[in-house]
Amino acid sequence: MKLPNVWGNGGQLFAFSGMDGETDVRDQLVGSSLDKGRGFVFHTNPAFEAKITLAKNGHEIDEVNTITDKIIAGDVVSSDMRIDDKNSVQVRWAFKDATTLLIRADANALTEPIEVTMCLNLPKDSFEAHDWALVNDKLVIAGGSNATVNAEDGRISAKLNAAGESTMFALVYGQNVETAARDAMQSDFDEIFRQRIEFYKSLPEPRATDDECMTLAKCASVMKVNCLSPQGMTSLPWTTPDRWPHVHMWIWDSGFHGIGLRHFSQEWAENAIKAVLSRQHENGFIAHLMGVDIESKVIQPPILSWAAWKVYETTGNLEFIRWCYPRLVKMIEFDINERDSDGNGLAGWDDGDASGMDNSPRFDGKVKDAIDLNAFLANEMTYLSRMAELLGENNDWMPRRQGLVDLVNQNLWDQETGFYYDNDPDGSLVKIKTCAGFAPMFAGICTKEQAKCLVDHLMNPEEFWRPFPIASVAADEPTYCDNMWRGPSWINYNYFVIYGLLDYGYTDIAKELCRRTLDEIVRWYKEDGLTYEYYDAEQSVSPVMLHRKKTGGPEARRSNAMATLICDYNWTASLYIDLLLNRIDL
Repeated sequence: MKLPNVWGNGGQLFAFSGMDGETDVRDQLVGSSLDKGRGFVFHTNPAFEAKITLAKNGHEIDEVNTITDKIIAGDVVSSDMRIDDKNSVQVRWAFKDATTLLIRADANALTEPIEVTMCLNLPKDSFEAHDWALVNDKLVIAGGSNATVNAEDGRISAKLNAAGESTMFALVYGQNVETAARDAMQSDFDEIFRQRIEFYKSLPEPRATDDECMTLAKCASVMKVNCLSPQGMTSLPWTTPDRWPHVHMWIWDSGFHGIGLRHFSQEWAENAIKAVLSRQHENGFIAHLMGVDIESKVIQPPILSWAAWKVYETTGNLEFIRWCYPRLVKMIEFDINERDSDGNGLAGWDDGDASGMDNSPRFDGKVKDAIDLNAFLANEMTYLSRMAELLGENNDWMPRRQGLVDLVNQNLWDQETGFYYDNDPDGSLVKIKTCAGFAPMFAGICTKEQAKCLVDHLMNPEEFWRPFPIASVAADEPTYCDNMWRGPSWINYNYFVIYGLLDYGYTDIAKELCRRTLDEIVRWYKEDGLTYEYYDAEQSVSPVMLHRKKTGGPEARRSNAMATLICDYNWTASLYIDLLLNRIDL
């Protein structure tokens, strides 16, 4: 059993998982790891930091000699803090439930007393000091019988005098916090810790290096922490890209999550997709963003039929397909009919956000018919046809698909440059080369000759085959930069392209792209302890230094709130697991 053990230097998510019980995203206790020391910033209102410090003879130890992390996961942490050759303390954190975090310190070796302190950074007048806890309306930090409470400094401390001694703190957030804190201090910490570790025993063991296996455990941890229980308008267990700051459900993210989850929780894999479909309107519309109380007014890339079929290939659960199929049909019919603005048989996005490629230069001007949307629709028809045949239902999906394929190749292919593009309201091609132009290869729309042209662009180091391919915008485009969908590499498009290459017989290139994709995720997990939303196509900086819309860039630094872009990103974790377990690069 491999355990993730790299500290997330400013951004690792830390929260109770819906896999283990009820969650509440309206008012959640969710944290991000600090970049220094061992602690978290919790994104409550107001936000606060909680970290553990050690002291000798009343003097805080600025830096312990060595920190050896045993497990650094989304809901459980264990670190050995070595003060010197003769003194060390093990500090463990584990979520008991959605509102209660337990922290225990055990003296591994001591030659003199050590003071263990839970430190908060809330304003001095935020708490009342009780003999056992710091208390306010929504937050309690409790200590054991030997604890010393200091409301002035926001600290609660306990002394360990000899090896084998331990002390525990409880951090409780929400309602009726004093009662909950008293109950929490009676908890069996070892049993709770054991339960959280048990999850990792269920993970598959791939043919892989130790680093790859460790990264798989990290990715499973990311996926687990981003699972949530039913709430509000979402009546089924569901998944989110990241518990903070987004904490909503998205269409194509959920499809990717299901593809990863099928490898260790088939029920959660199915629910990731069913939860999205459960939010469908009567006319077939599904919002691209769904919160427990809100939803958007635009669609998102339709990939759920493909994702549902991949889940079915693992589970063999016909009832899952039977439940999904009519809802998927309504969704695709809505997208086909409502997103065709001029009746020419081709569909377009509402805006960049709907496409999932928010700030792509594709949307710097007006776009009518979108190459990726139509490719995804054609791909969905393939899998809807398979579902219909499986269920014994008559269907015309494949003839309809062929009609759409013909329209795409007639209207969105440019023979001169050998690439696919969107068009504008006048029908002219918007000749900006982006990774969306490879979607037809994933969907099987291209002829062999067209696929050859796409592969030539893909493998050109002046375009998409940068140090970490594939760039989301060709590097010879004037808009190419380090900002989100304007240059950086995204794991979901690498995934699409890998399988498109395989389908067209470019096996060696697919293997190379798979290997480089896995290696880059492993590289930055080992370096930063995180999975990222996207990666530097130039391999020149940590992803944390990249721009994200109007933020970030070379001046960016880790903060106590989060890194510049989204950390512990769920679809990166999910697709890493799928690529590793179905690896084609060996």
